[in-house]
Amino acid sequence: MELSAGPERVCAGAAPGRLLLRVPAHNWLRGAHDRQIHTRHRYAPRELRQKIQASGLAIRRLTSVGLGLLPGAVLKRLMESPANVHSDVTLPPPWPINC
Repeated sequence: MELSAGPERVCAGAAPGRLLLRVPAHNWLRGAHDRQIHTRHRYAPRELRQKIQASGLAIRRLTSVGLGLLPGAVLKRLMESPANVHSDVTLPPPWPINC
C-alpha cells in the first residue's frame, strides 16, 4: 500500500477492525533491491505514526519486524560500492507477455 494514497481511503466504509500494515523502514537502508522493485519510500517510525494519525486512524501498536537482521543489513550497505551494486530480483516481462 502506498501511503501517499492515504490509509483512510483504503479503510473507507469498512467496519471497525484492525489493519496490519507492513512498509519498508529506514530510508538510510535504501539499496539496489529498492531501486529494482521501485520502492518509492522507506518510513521512519515517527513519520509512519504521524501519517497514520493524520488519516484519522488510531494506532494500537507500532512495532518493527526483522530487527535481528538489521546489523547484517547495515554491514551490507556499508560494504557496497555504489557503482557496483545489483539486485538478485528480476522483474517480469512487460505487457502483453505478462498478462
